[in-house]
Amino acid sequence: MSKSDSMPNISESVRSSKRNWEVIRSKIGLEAVGTSADDTMRRSASTLSVNTTASSPGIQSLRISTARHKNFLVGQKQSHSSVMGATELDRTFPDRNINIFVGTWNIYELKKLDDSIEDFILPKSLEFVPDMFVITTQENELDRREWELTLQETVGPSHVVYHSVQHGTLHIAVLMKRELIWYCSVPESDTVTVRVFKQIRTKGAVALSFTMFGTSFVFIGSHFKSDEGNGKARVSDYNTINKTLKLPRAVVDNPLQQTPPLASLRFDCVFWAGDLNFRINKDRESVIKMIKSVQLKDHPNYEPLLEHEELTRGMANGEIFEDFQEGQINFPPTYKFDPGTDVYDTTAKCRIPSYTDRILFKSKRKHGIVCKKYLSAPEVNCSDHKPVYALYQVNLKPGRDTIPLSGGQFRRDVYIEASKRRALRRVAANLKSPSQLTSKSSICVIC
Repeated sequence: MSKSDSMPNISESVRSSKRNWEVIRSKIGLEAVGTSADDTMRRSASTLSVNTTASSPGIQSLRISTARHKNFLVGQKQSHSSVMGATELDRTFPDRNINIFVGTWNIYELKKLDDSIEDFILPKSLEFVPDMFVITTQENELDRREWELTLQETVGPSHVVYHSVQHGTLHIAVLMKRELIWYCSVPESDTVTVRVFKQIRTKGAVALSFTMFGTSFVFIGSHFKSDEGNGKARVSDYNTINKTLKLPRAVVDNPLQQTPPLASLRFDCVFWAGDLNFRINKDRESVIKMIKSVQLKDHPNYEPLLEHEELTRGMANGEIFEDFQEGQINFPPTYKFDPGTDVYDTTAKCRIPSYTDRILFKSKRKHGIVCKKYLSAPEVNCSDHKPVYALYQVNLKPGRDTIPLSGGQFRRDVYIEASKRRALRRVAANLKSPSQLTSKSSICVIC
């Protein structure tokens, strides 16, 4: 390419600008007006430009002197110009609390979902839609995009898929309100396999981390080994994952601080969920009898069952999930059911009902995380596991603009396709009405 080819055609640009200006003048009736009118227009445009750059309604302006000194980059938490600072945090969350929904479900290697998952993702036990959804699944052999479309379509257009991670049959996705992605760092992720043969990605973990305002989060979805009566294998899986996860990488608030050896110590808020496969060490007949007895009561109490439960004992003894907490379990064991029913396993193995599906949390700040609800979704019965979900209130702290921001990135393709599907589903629902079928407006919609 010659030098002349790489240079813009200046004369043509000038002619084009002149033509555009003449069109503007003719549109507003100035074609017959002299030079004084041109001068007036130019002065008006200049004034408008100055006023526009000086301030915009609802958007805080940043002075050139501030930008040149870059004071807002060194991290004054109270700086009005900080995207992640206290002023913006208080504007977005006046009480500085965010509601986060965390759900886990073992999908039982289903190839297709014929049933709605609203009872899991949007349960009637919640009054309001949470600010953020974190959904982790195990034995998920559904097409990844289709699963994420299902999540997006179920939650609705108020939220977007901020990021997702898949590792074999393990998957985790974060959906949040559209306006919140601007206050998040770039997401980071990592995966761990605990199988002897690393190519087999059915047991292990997927993890996703980011910072919102000044609070760092990591969400870990796991599937531990399923050997019954072998709690030591599950403890080993936990330790391997905690030591192996390499997060965070670039999103580090203070790079001068020494990095703790365990992933669970590197973040302000840690959520660990999944099919952890811990069992109830009691015979099947006694367990089922206890479950039926508890369910007959007006105020069910499953504490007698939990006294024989591996994870509860392990946490009490300090063997696993040190300093983690768990919401109070007020639901029956979530495993193992005959798929499509509410009947515990009647196959030849007759597995003992157990609390395999769990959600645990940990905060560096006292009362930084409060568990508001912790329940299962018994209405979803297409798998041999019942989904489990929890609602948390998390207190956020102001941050600094020293970390790489996400720039509002999200899964746009998933959002658009899911929105189309919701619209078509609404039309289809309207057409089911006999009155709609005979109306001209319905025929127009089909056309």
